[in-house]
Amino acid sequence: MSKSALLDMVAGEHRKVIMHEEDGKHYAETRQNVAPIIAAAKEMWCDNPPLDMRRVALIPKPVLDAALNDGWFHDEAAWKRWANNPANECYRTTKGTI
Repeated sequence: MSKSALLDMVAGEHRKVIMHEEDGKHYAETRQNVAPIIAAAKEMWCDNPPLDMRRVALIPKPVLDAALNDGWFHDEAAWKRWANNPANECYRTTKGTI
């Protein structure tokens, strides 16, 4: 039998953290409404950004949490794969590939 409980709700970020218990194991899940992030990425879109310190994407909190939990937060190649994945194109603020 599984149980779930709300651990945290951050209204300003449209984010909530839910704890799940199933078969004696505990899992924390972060859910976030990413529509405001996608809208901000569209507003920040630039066809020709300066090359130094350019922002290429906005990262939702659940993706950041997954990177930390799964151990690829400091892996530049993994971030490039995430940013260049067509499913994540809506978070990009520049065109092309990284």
